[in-house]
Amino acid sequence: MDTQPTLHAPETHNSALCGGYAAPLYFRGGLAPRQKRRVIAHIEANLDKPLTCGTLAELVGLSTSYFNRAFKSSFGRSPHSYLISRRLERAQDLLLATDEPISQIALACGLADQCHLCRLFRKLVGESPAAWRRVRRT
Repeated sequence: MDTQPTLHAPETHNSALCGGYAAPLYFRGGLAPRQKRRVIAHIEANLDKPLTCGTLAELVGLSTSYFNRAFKSSFGRSPHSYLISRRLERAQDLLLATDEPISQIALACGLADQCHLCRLFRKLVGESPAAWRRVRRT
C-alpha cells in the first residue's frame, strides 16, 4: 500500500479567544509591511538617539522577544545589527558631505564617542573613518 503524507489544516486556538475566528498556532514570521515601514521610519528619524528593541517593539505593538524574531525574519539580521549598519552608513555620508570632526559625526550618528565609531567602522568597513574619508574625498 502506498502511503502518502496527509496534509492537515493547521491546529488553531479556540476561536472564542481570538475574536470569533480561528487563529493559527504558528506564524510564518516577519513584520507586516506597515510595521516594517513604521520601524524603518522611526530608526531613520532617531539614529542620533539611543534606540532599544523594547522601544521599537512597543512602536508596532509586539513583545520584545517576538519583535526580535519577526525583525530578523523580515530583514535577515537582528535589530541591533541593522541599527549599527544604518549608523555607519550615516557616518559615511557625513564623512563625505561635511568637514565635521569624527567625534562630532560619532555623536550625530548615535554612537557613544569617536572610539566607538572607529572600532565599529574598522570592524565592518575595514579601515578607520579618517583613512576612509581621506581616500574618498581626494
